[in-house]
Amino acid sequence: MSDTSPIDIASFLKVIPDFPKPGILFRDISPLLAAPKAFQYVIDEMARRLSGVSIDALVGIESRGFIFAAPLAIELKVPLVMVRKPGKLPGATESIQYGLEYGSDSLHLQSGAVQRGSSVVVVDDVLATGGTAQAVGALVKQVGAEVTRYVFLAELAGLGGREKLGADRRRGGGKAWLVKPSFTQQPRVVFAVPVYSEWDSFMHSAGPHLRAGREDRRRPVDLIRRQ
Repeated sequence: MSDTSPIDIASFLKVIPDFPKPGILFRDISPLLAAPKAFQYVIDEMARRLSGVSIDALVGIESRGFIFAAPLAIELKVPLVMVRKPGKLPGATESIQYGLEYGSDSLHLQSGAVQRGSSVVVVDDVLATGGTAQAVGALVKQVGAEVTRYVFLAELAGLGGREKLGADRRRGGGKAWLVKPSFTQQPRVVFAVPVYSEWDSFMHSAGPHLRAGREDRRRPVDLIRRQ
Protein backbone atom coordinates (compact mmCIF):
# COMPACT_ATOMS: atom_id res chain seq x y z
CA MET A 1 0.00 0.00 0.00
CA SER A 2 1.24 3.49 -0.78
CA ASP A 3 0.67 7.00 0.52
CA THR A 4 -3.10 7.38 0.88
CA SER A 5 -3.36 11.17 0.78
CA PRO A 6 -6.47 12.29 -1.13
CA ILE A 7 -5.99 12.77 -4.86
CA ASP A 8 -8.26 14.64 -7.27
CA ILE A 9 -9.07 11.74 -9.59
CA ALA A 10 -11.11 13.97 -11.92
CA SER A 11 -7.99 15.91 -12.84
CA PHE A 12 -6.49 12.71 -14.27
CA LEU A 13 -9.48 11.92 -16.50
CA LYS A 14 -9.23 13.82 -19.77
CA VAL A 15 -12.49 14.48 -21.62
CA ILE A 16 -12.21 14.04 -25.40
CA PRO A 17 -15.23 15.36 -27.36
CA ASP A 18 -16.62 13.54 -30.39
CA PHE A 19 -14.66 10.35 -29.85
CA PRO A 20 -15.04 7.62 -30.99
CA LYS A 21 -17.96 9.23 -32.84
CA PRO A 22 -19.72 12.62 -32.90
CA GLY A 23 -21.68 13.43 -29.78
CA ILE A 24 -19.64 11.19 -27.48
CA LEU A 25 -17.56 12.61 -24.62
CA PHE A 26 -14.77 10.07 -24.17
CA ARG A 27 -13.04 9.80 -20.78
CA ASP A 28 -9.36 9.14 -21.42
CA ILE A 29 -7.63 7.41 -18.52
CA SER A 30 -4.16 7.79 -20.04
CA PRO A 31 -3.17 10.70 -17.75
CA LEU A 32 -4.03 8.56 -14.73
CA LEU A 33 -1.96 5.64 -15.97
CA ALA A 34 0.94 8.01 -16.60
CA ALA A 35 0.87 9.17 -12.96
CA PRO A 36 2.08 6.29 -10.74
CA LYS A 37 1.03 7.95 -7.49
CA ALA A 38 -2.52 8.57 -8.71
CA PHE A 39 -2.78 5.10 -10.26
CA GLN A 40 -1.58 3.49 -7.04
CA TYR A 41 -4.07 5.59 -5.08
CA VAL A 42 -6.93 4.23 -7.19
CA ILE A 43 -5.87 0.63 -6.62
CA ASP A 44 -5.45 1.29 -2.89
CA GLU A 45 -8.92 2.84 -2.76
CA MET A 46 -10.48 -0.12 -4.56
CA ALA A 47 -8.74 -2.50 -2.16
CA ARG A 48 -9.82 -0.46 0.84
CA ARG A 49 -13.45 -0.54 -0.25
CA LEU A 50 -13.27 -4.33 -0.52
CA SER A 51 -11.69 -4.78 2.89
CA GLY A 52 -13.48 -7.52 4.79
CA VAL A 53 -15.40 -8.74 1.73
CA SER A 54 -15.20 -12.47 0.99
CA ILE A 55 -13.82 -12.75 -2.56
CA ASP A 56 -13.12 -15.95 -4.43
CA ALA A 57 -12.13 -14.19 -7.69
CA LEU A 58 -12.08 -10.86 -9.49
CA VAL A 59 -13.73 -10.69 -12.90
CA GLY A 60 -12.16 -8.06 -15.16
CA ILE A 61 -14.07 -6.71 -18.16
CA GLU A 62 -12.30 -6.31 -21.51
CA SER A 63 -10.35 -4.32 -22.02
CA ARG A 64 -9.67 -1.39 -19.75
CA GLY A 65 -11.11 -3.26 -16.81
CA PHE A 66 -8.03 -5.50 -16.97
CA ILE A 67 -5.83 -2.49 -16.21
CA PHE A 68 -7.42 -2.11 -12.78
CA ALA A 69 -8.38 -5.71 -12.08
CA ALA A 70 -4.83 -7.08 -12.45
CA PRO A 71 -3.06 -4.95 -9.82
CA LEU A 72 -6.14 -5.18 -7.59
CA ALA A 73 -6.02 -8.99 -7.75
CA ILE A 74 -2.35 -8.88 -6.72
CA GLU A 75 -3.14 -6.51 -3.86
CA LEU A 76 -6.00 -8.70 -2.63
CA LYS A 77 -4.19 -11.98 -3.41
CA VAL A 78 -7.15 -13.46 -5.28
CA PRO A 79 -7.48 -15.04 -8.75
CA LEU A 80 -8.29 -12.87 -11.77
CA VAL A 81 -10.72 -14.07 -14.44
CA MET A 82 -11.02 -12.28 -17.77
CA VAL A 83 -14.32 -11.64 -19.54
CA ARG A 84 -13.63 -11.07 -23.24
CA LYS A 85 -15.28 -10.60 -26.57
CA PRO A 86 -15.76 -13.49 -29.04
CA GLY A 87 -12.66 -15.24 -30.33
CA LYS A 88 -10.30 -13.88 -27.67
CA LEU A 89 -10.18 -16.81 -25.22
CA PRO A 90 -8.81 -20.28 -26.03
CA GLY A 91 -10.67 -23.48 -25.22
CA ALA A 92 -14.30 -23.91 -24.21
CA THR A 93 -16.10 -20.81 -23.01
CA GLU A 94 -19.35 -19.76 -21.40
CA SER A 95 -21.04 -16.84 -23.11
CA ILE A 96 -23.95 -14.45 -22.95
CA GLN A 97 -25.57 -12.21 -25.56
CA TYR A 98 -26.40 -8.63 -24.69
CA GLY A 99 -27.99 -5.78 -26.57
CA LEU A 100 -26.28 -2.75 -28.02
CA GLU A 101 -27.76 0.43 -29.43
CA TYR A 102 -27.64 -1.21 -32.85
CA GLY A 103 -27.60 -5.01 -32.80
CA SER A 104 -26.01 -7.21 -30.15
CA ASP A 105 -22.69 -8.59 -28.95
CA SER A 106 -21.52 -11.37 -26.67
CA LEU A 107 -19.15 -11.78 -23.75
CA HIS A 108 -17.18 -14.91 -22.88
CA LEU A 109 -15.28 -16.43 -19.99
CA GLN A 110 -13.38 -19.70 -19.97
CA SER A 111 -15.35 -22.70 -18.78
CA GLY A 112 -14.44 -23.57 -15.19
CA ALA A 113 -12.68 -20.26 -14.56
CA VAL A 114 -15.40 -19.20 -12.12
CA GLN A 115 -16.44 -21.94 -9.72
CA ARG A 116 -20.08 -22.65 -8.98
CA GLY A 117 -21.09 -21.14 -5.65
CA SER A 118 -18.20 -18.70 -5.57
CA SER A 119 -18.40 -14.99 -4.76
CA VAL A 120 -16.84 -12.63 -7.29
CA VAL A 121 -16.19 -8.93 -7.70
CA VAL A 122 -16.62 -7.39 -11.16
CA VAL A 123 -14.06 -4.71 -12.07
CA ASP A 124 -14.20 -2.18 -14.89
CA ASP A 125 -12.88 1.29 -15.60
CA VAL A 126 -16.07 3.29 -16.14
CA LEU A 127 -19.74 2.81 -15.31
CA ALA A 128 -21.63 4.49 -18.14
CA THR A 129 -24.91 2.97 -19.33
CA GLY A 130 -24.31 -0.16 -17.25
CA GLY A 131 -25.18 -2.59 -20.05
CA THR A 132 -21.86 -4.40 -20.11
CA ALA A 133 -21.61 -4.67 -16.33
CA GLN A 134 -25.15 -6.00 -16.18
CA ALA A 135 -24.33 -8.60 -18.83
CA VAL A 136 -21.21 -9.72 -16.97
CA GLY A 137 -23.24 -10.07 -13.80
CA ALA A 138 -25.73 -12.22 -15.68
CA LEU A 139 -22.89 -14.33 -17.09
CA VAL A 140 -21.50 -14.89 -13.59
CA LYS A 141 -24.95 -15.94 -12.44
CA GLN A 142 -25.26 -18.21 -15.46
CA VAL A 143 -22.24 -20.25 -14.38
CA GLY A 144 -23.59 -20.62 -10.85
CA ALA A 145 -21.61 -17.93 -9.04
CA GLU A 146 -22.68 -14.62 -7.50
CA VAL A 147 -21.52 -11.03 -7.87
CA THR A 148 -20.99 -9.49 -4.44
CA ARG A 149 -19.53 -6.16 -5.62
CA TYR A 150 -19.01 -4.10 -8.76
CA VAL A 151 -15.97 -1.81 -8.60
CA PHE A 152 -15.30 1.01 -11.06
CA LEU A 153 -12.73 3.74 -11.46
CA ALA A 154 -15.44 6.25 -12.33
CA GLU A 155 -19.17 6.66 -12.75
CA LEU A 156 -20.47 8.93 -15.53
CA ALA A 157 -23.47 11.05 -14.63
CA GLY A 158 -26.75 10.95 -16.48
CA LEU A 159 -26.24 7.77 -18.51
CA GLY A 160 -28.44 5.48 -16.44
CA GLY A 161 -25.76 3.05 -15.27
CA ARG A 162 -26.95 2.88 -11.70
CA GLU A 163 -30.52 2.40 -12.87
CA LYS A 164 -29.48 -0.40 -15.22
CA LEU A 165 -27.88 -2.18 -12.28
CA GLY A 166 -30.86 -1.46 -10.05
CA ALA A 167 -29.05 0.99 -7.78
CA ASP A 168 -30.66 2.32 -4.63
CA ARG A 169 -28.82 5.29 -3.14
CA ARG A 170 -31.06 5.54 -0.09
CA ARG A 171 -28.72 3.38 1.98
CA GLY A 172 -25.01 2.76 2.28
CA GLY A 173 -23.94 5.44 4.73
CA GLY A 174 -22.69 7.72 1.96
CA LYS A 175 -19.97 5.22 1.10
CA ALA A 176 -21.68 3.17 -1.59
CA TRP A 177 -24.96 2.88 -3.39
CA LEU A 178 -26.77 -0.41 -3.26
CA VAL A 179 -27.34 -2.61 -6.27
CA LYS A 180 -30.02 -5.25 -6.58
CA PRO A 181 -29.25 -7.14 -9.82
CA SER A 182 -32.30 -7.85 -11.93
CA PHE A 183 -30.95 -11.23 -13.03
CA THR A 184 -31.65 -12.96 -9.72
CA GLN A 185 -35.01 -13.37 -8.02
CA GLN A 186 -33.89 -12.86 -4.44
CA PRO A 187 -30.58 -11.03 -4.68
CA ARG A 188 -28.26 -10.35 -1.85
CA VAL A 189 -27.36 -6.70 -1.49
CA VAL A 190 -24.53 -5.82 -3.85
CA PHE A 191 -22.50 -2.64 -3.78
CA ALA A 192 -21.30 -0.74 -6.83
CA VAL A 193 -18.30 1.30 -5.76
CA PRO A 194 -16.80 3.92 -8.07
CA VAL A 195 -13.68 5.65 -6.82
CA TYR A 196 -14.80 8.85 -8.55
CA SER A 197 -18.30 9.86 -9.64
CA GLU A 198 -19.35 12.75 -11.83
CA TRP A 199 -22.49 12.87 -9.69
CA ASP A 200 -20.26 14.16 -6.90
CA SER A 201 -19.30 17.30 -8.81
CA PHE A 202 -22.84 17.73 -10.11
CA MET A 203 -24.54 17.49 -6.73
CA HIS A 204 -22.07 19.81 -5.01
CA SER A 205 -22.41 22.45 -7.73
CA ALA A 206 -26.22 22.16 -7.68
CA GLY A 207 -26.42 23.65 -4.19
CA PRO A 208 -28.70 22.84 -1.28
CA HIS A 209 -31.86 24.11 -3.01
CA LEU A 210 -31.59 21.25 -5.51
CA ARG A 211 -30.33 18.71 -3.01
CA ALA A 212 -33.29 19.23 -0.69
CA GLY A 213 -36.31 16.95 -0.95
CA ARG A 214 -34.50 13.63 -1.33
CA GLU A 215 -33.53 11.22 1.38
CA ASP A 216 -29.89 11.58 0.48
CA ARG A 217 -28.71 13.83 -2.36
CA ARG A 218 -25.12 13.96 -1.11
CA ARG A 219 -22.22 11.87 -2.33
CA PRO A 220 -23.17 8.53 -3.86
CA VAL A 221 -19.95 7.10 -2.43
CA ASP A 222 -17.11 8.09 -0.18
CA LEU A 223 -15.34 9.18 -3.33
CA ILE A 224 -12.03 10.87 -2.80
CA ARG A 225 -11.54 11.88 0.80
CA ARG A 226 -11.06 9.21 3.44
CA GLN A 227 -13.20 9.32 6.55
